[in-house]
Amino acid sequence: MNSNDIQMIKKLMMETVEKCNKKQKPKDCFKATEKILYSLDKLRIKVETDRQDIQDMIKEKENKSTSHAMRKPGGPDLDDDIRHKQKVRNRERAMLRTEKLICMIERGLDQIKHDDWYGVIEYTYLVRPRLNTLEVAEKVHCNERTVRRHKSRLINELSILFYGADALDI
Repeated sequence: MNSNDIQMIKKLMMETVEKCNKKQKPKDCFKATEKILYSLDKLRIKVETDRQDIQDMIKEKENKSTSHAMRKPGGPDLDDDIRHKQKVRNRERAMLRTEKLICMIERGLDQIKHDDWYGVIEYTYLVRPRLNTLEVAEKVHCNERTVRRHKSRLINELSILFYGADALDI
């Protein structure tokens, strides 16, 4: 390898590091915020499902241990216990991450809840069935352009609450 090769490798490494360190673009934050809002009800369902699955996993292990201990004098295999505990811990961690995301969303929504145009967010992302821009405009008695403008404004506010400075175009 000659000095040109080394220089080229260093340059590529620096470019890669810069790409990894770049902030999310405001447009990406906007889209991510919308995706989060659309997913809120599914996230709540996921937490409840995880909670029930964890309880079932624990009960299943308790039942297995009891019946296994009756058959084998040595009791259950230690490796099985470790794997089971790790499986339960992994599910609990995933559930906690989801719960934290739900709390972040709810805190953000609380921050904008008193805005006169909060209904635009509610009708677009949170209620069932979700309404399109025209339906929201009819519901809040304004035109579609006004709905789009206030929706963008409020999503941008939420993006800042969720992503901080990365959501700003500075």
